[in-house]
Amino acid sequence: VSHLEKSLELDPDDKQTWIRVIKWHKQAPGNSTPYYKWVDKGVKKFPNDGAILTLAMDAAFEKKTFVKASRLGMRVLELDPINKGVRHKLVNAHISHAWKQYSQRKTNLAIKEMAKAHALEQGETGEYWGRVHEGFLALRMENTEEGLVLLKEAQKIAEPGIVFPLRIVLEGERRKVPDKHLKPFRDQLSRYNREKPIQNQVIEIVNLIDYY
Repeated sequence: VSHLEKSLELDPDDKQTWIRVIKWHKQAPGNSTPYYKWVDKGVKKFPNDGAILTLAMDAAFEKKTFVKASRLGMRVLELDPINKGVRHKLVNAHISHAWKQYSQRKTNLAIKEMAKAHALEQGETGEYWGRVHEGFLALRMENTEEGLVLLKEAQKIAEPGIVFPLRIVLEGERRKVPDKHLKPFRDQLSRYNREKPIQNQVIEIVNLIDYY
């Protein structure tokens, strides 16, 4: 990688070489300091470049600096609103952070984080995971009506078939949602079990079962 770094001294505006250097250091074993150093240098050099900012966001998530990662991700979305990869990462990060806050009894902060996850999915066809977790959190807090409304809204957005109720049951159990609220989705699974699954959902079903 030294020859790439040397080339940047001669041509510091070569963005693709910056990316190659950063990715090389990310994969290099041992000390991660050079990786984070090159990421920071890259952001200073290209403060408005989506590719560099995405690498910086990933680095911030790896360092568990959530606020910085979220800020960088939102900047990427300002530059590229249809970047679904970054949007997806941010939604999952806000969900994870919200549950962490809830486990620490920081309920108000957890609610705010879930609302951010939900807001990131507004207008995204087929995106509902933030809404689902916002509903789960409401059910855990015994805000039953709000929670069930959110789950119903999510199901309207989701593709028809077995995948949605399966995700709800598996993730609901993981998040310790009261079983009475998961029962309607178990009933849906029972009905779908008597039918042949939609072909394009078979792989997703297998991946869900493997994940949980």
